[in-house]
Amino acid sequence: MSYCVNCGVRLEKTMTSCPLCHTPVYNPDNPPDTKALPPFPLEAGEVEMSSRKQKYMFLSALFLSTALACALLNIFVFRSSLWSVYVIGSCILVGIFLLPLLTDLKHAILNILLDGAGTALFLYVIYKMHPYKNWFLLLGLPIVMMVTLSALSVLMVVKHRRIRILRIPLVLCSDLAVFCVVLELLIRFFAGKPLRITWSAIVLTTCIVLVIMLYMLLRMRGLRRAIASRLKI
Repeated sequence: MSYCVNCGVRLEKTMTSCPLCHTPVYNPDNPPDTKALPPFPLEAGEVEMSSRKQKYMFLSALFLSTALACALLNIFVFRSSLWSVYVIGSCILVGIFLLPLLTDLKHAILNILLDGAGTALFLYVIYKMHPYKNWFLLLGLPIVMMVTLSALSVLMVVKHRRIRILRIPLVLCSDLAVFCVVLELLIRFFAGKPLRITWSAIVLTTCIVLVIMLYMLLRMRGLRRAIASRLKI
């Protein structure tokens, strides 16, 4: 075993010079073995990485072939119901969700809007197949709109230039409280029950406490720095 006389790094038996400082290796008792295989490639290079477009094309081909196979099975073999509509719609929806692979953060708002529109359209197709008590307008569409607006609000915080790590959980807690309250009211209205909150009141109370704590931490710079230093964030 040899060591570099200049920097002291350990040298493999095949090395004729130090890989760090390029000092020639001189050890009469243990000369370099030039016939053995080197421990690393002689030529520098990088592993070719697949592009985001290639990833999207591969996943799109996977889901497209799945949708096509299910459609053919539904047409020629299992004809009792239109079950392939659910699979085809799900594959198309996944393709819409994967669109960020082709874009960057500048188009994030458009991607979220497309996700919401695609989800709403898929639910509308299911509603036309199962039109029970107008559940699409009373439940499906409002829920999709709330989730889309929540995602947009979080995105606005993330894209803010002076982002603070506490702003994201603050927005998430606020969105969660509103979402749960509105969701329970929608469910009770759909079921024909009196409009009041029960289980969502627990979520609302917890989120209000968390929002107040996070807001106070954002306002108190000294306390925020002390917590950040202790948590190493």
